[in-house]
Amino acid sequence: MNDYPEKREIGPVIFRWRFGGIGRGYIEVEWLGHIIAQAPLPLPDKQNPLHFFSQPDPQNPMRAVNGEMHYTASSKSLLVTRLEYPDGEARNELLFGGDSPGPRPPVPLPPDSEPAETGVIVERPPESDLFPYLYLAQWPGITATELENRFVQYDTGSAPKNSFYEKLVEARQQGRGAMVDQADLFLAEKAPYTGRYLRTIDALGVPMDRLPSLNEGFRRSPPVDLAEFKQRTEVALEMSWSDIGEYWLGEIFSGQMERCWQNLMALNVQPGFNRQLGDQLLATLALATLIARIVASEPEPPEGDADGEALPPEPALLWPAERLGEGIRATVVLPGTVFPLPSAKESARGGAGDTGPVPYAIGDLKLVRQRLRGYCLGEVSGIENVMRGEYKESSERRLRESRVEELESDSGLQQVDRELSGQRQDLLAEALNTLEENFQYHYESQYGPPAKQLTVIVDGTVQPVDGKPQKTATSDATRAARLLTQRAAGSLARRLHWQRSSASIDRDERCTVRRVDASGMDNNLRAIYRWVNKIYQCWTVTLGKRFILEFLVRNPSQGYISGSFSLRGLSLREPPPLIDFDVKNFQDISVDPKSPAYYANLAAEYDVVDIQPPPAPRVISSAAFQGGEPVCRQSIPVAPGYRAVSANVTVSPAPGDDSLKLCVSVGQQSYEYPGGETETAQLKLSGQTGQVPAAVLVSTPKKSLKTPAGYSVAVEIEAELGEQALDEWKLATFKAISAGCTRQRERYYEMVGSWPSRVYQPSPLGAREAVRDELRRDIVRQLIRHVEKLTGESGNIALGGQRYVQFLERALAWEEMAYAFTVKTEDDVGTAISQQYRGEDELFSAFLQAGLARVLLPVTPDFAFRMLYFLASGQIWPGADTLAPVFCPQEEGTLDYRYVNLANALKESSEAGAEEERGESWELVVPTDMTVLQEGDELPVFTGEMP
Repeated sequence: MNDYPEKREIGPVIFRWRFGGIGRGYIEVEWLGHIIAQAPLPLPDKQNPLHFFSQPDPQNPMRAVNGEMHYTASSKSLLVTRLEYPDGEARNELLFGGDSPGPRPPVPLPPDSEPAETGVIVERPPESDLFPYLYLAQWPGITATELENRFVQYDTGSAPKNSFYEKLVEARQQGRGAMVDQADLFLAEKAPYTGRYLRTIDALGVPMDRLPSLNEGFRRSPPVDLAEFKQRTEVALEMSWSDIGEYWLGEIFSGQMERCWQNLMALNVQPGFNRQLGDQLLATLALATLIARIVASEPEPPEGDADGEALPPEPALLWPAERLGEGIRATVVLPGTVFPLPSAKESARGGAGDTGPVPYAIGDLKLVRQRLRGYCLGEVSGIENVMRGEYKESSERRLRESRVEELESDSGLQQVDRELSGQRQDLLAEALNTLEENFQYHYESQYGPPAKQLTVIVDGTVQPVDGKPQKTATSDATRAARLLTQRAAGSLARRLHWQRSSASIDRDERCTVRRVDASGMDNNLRAIYRWVNKIYQCWTVTLGKRFILEFLVRNPSQGYISGSFSLRGLSLREPPPLIDFDVKNFQDISVDPKSPAYYANLAAEYDVVDIQPPPAPRVISSAAFQGGEPVCRQSIPVAPGYRAVSANVTVSPAPGDDSLKLCVSVGQQSYEYPGGETETAQLKLSGQTGQVPAAVLVSTPKKSLKTPAGYSVAVEIEAELGEQALDEWKLATFKAISAGCTRQRERYYEMVGSWPSRVYQPSPLGAREAVRDELRRDIVRQLIRHVEKLTGESGNIALGGQRYVQFLERALAWEEMAYAFTVKTEDDVGTAISQQYRGEDELFSAFLQAGLARVLLPVTPDFAFRMLYFLASGQIWPGADTLAPVFCPQEEGTLDYRYVNLANALKESSEAGAEEERGESWELVVPTDMTVLQEGDELPVFTGEMP
């Protein structure tokens, strides 16, 4: 064993060790940057096996790890027998020792038909994966026998009254929130669920609390027959089989099973609340149900003379090892009347662009592998002919130039204008700075009448700073000015030179010279250049069955094109024409905010700011009359474009003058004031424009007035907007918005027309990576929207979204993704842009033109059951994958066995194993851009049978 430190990562857990003999070795377990376990190597007897665990986080109990490792002295090996961490687990991982399996041997190539060349030994290049493909088959329906042997179901008919299950059924009618509230009360042990939550499996007591460890032992080492199963069960439970049968048929066992089911339901409403208890309850229910079925199948002892009666079959024949194994690994089916929880909302954040994840099939995953075997000569790339006695020389130059600038090309012209205008300002600033550094000017200002005039008196003498003599401090003002401006210009030039030094040019020039000399030869010379091809050996490898998800991605290239456009300051969305807003002419401009042709929305759409708000529908103009004259007249103006429709007249007499009578005329209408208190009257006008005449006449005889008439009359004229004025405003607004729409669309099509020359052309490999990245991002967004739709916890998703992304990254086999594109038939800008790539790369062209992408994505085998749980509930099952429960939803009294059928098919595929199986092989010739000079001057002849 080497005496140097080593490290290995299993999931998020890091193991570090040094093994160099007694007293020098150690083992450390690190989790989230903290050492959670440390022990010497070899492990002492008291610490062998070594159990390690992290301290649970009170705010997030899921963020915890635990496990154990065992050291074997005979083989000097250290084995991690168990490791559980968030969203995963590991079993029997060998860190070091003589039993290490080592790297997998390479798949041998088929024998070559031609003998290998001798004299040249080359290194055999490594093999690599080329691409995956899937052979898909729909999963069959489950039979009654498989449902009984492989799954455990809750008997809803035997649920006690006022149980947690019944409360959940009642709360389901009120929605998901009410069910979560009931689960919170249960887990918090509040009324009416006080004392029902187990907290730990030990609360069940003997023998139920020992079933989880017994189930784990059976999973690691399945029993070979029923006798071994009974013997190991008796040892683990410390009970005889007869006592076990008596207990399993009693009421205590029924009560404990009901308690396990109630706790499991609560933990499935709030997954992650107690991960360890959830796994233990699942293991307990599976094994307890299996034991109950075995006990129920055993015949009762015969009573009296049983001669001539047919005896039931022996239990050992009813329970072979395969059936026992199915019962041990049985999956719990949650009751469909409760689970999965109802969706929190019908849609989440505009999920109209996709159809969501769909369980599609169980597929046989095959992988195409390749190995580079060598190189061969291809077609002729060029021929040089030289006559005898001649000398021919040809050269080829390749110049590649790239320029890196700090500013973008789009703003170059504007930058020049700003730079020219700024140069004069900078020169003035530099002159003032230079003047301030070298001289002091004495000046004073006088402000005298008139106030708008300013007189500035400047003392023409120039004194050096601090009284020190300066050479430039001369009486020759012209010379001083020249020196100042030259110095300022020199400073400005230096600064501009520093600013422009950030631009750089990178030039790469290559020159190839070919010389063909036949001057000393008696015959003509021919130089033949050939393309070089690579020869690959390809073959298929079967990796086993996979759970396949189907995704439909609409407009898959939208994100890629949008990103490319945004880098140039342009949105992918084409500015819509006005007709899309139901605007055909200026009459269609609306002032209703609910209308699609609302002027403010149109102005914002087309970046129009120089428009006026619409004129008010009604305006008020007023006039006032006061007493003193028998007759008072005024002309009340009406705003242009408006017409008077009504007038409100308010008459207020002087205090104590009860005999006053007035006649108020407004336009063609009049009002007789009878006297007394203040009165208001409304007159209907006939639509006058411009101005409305108004007059007040005192109709009381003078001899009846005790004093000169005193009164106050207020006239308010209400005018409504005329159709002509509104049309004028609509016409002006329509012109401004139409001009903005034209500007945007012209700029847009100008940018689109320059697309091919300004957008980076991806390489074939880069194009495929871009396609896969875009599909991957869209699928993750679909699944996150799926979570929000089912759970409604958008805030929690925003805070813990990374946990979901991490789960999806590990649960889905992204490298095995297969996809196909459906051509986009709409005539839009995406199709126009994609046409520019036709011929560059067919896959990328199909990607850009696609209106729909159909993606088949396998699920990692270690996450298959958890992915089923996630798809049905939108939540992550935090426990072991093999223990994850499944759902059997009930809608309108009918059970949906879709998830149960899938789980059953996954069980069969896992039992079949996933060993690699090598398939047929073939040879592939791939051209390259390399050329080589052929030996000899004979032209190649390609032979082969005609097709």
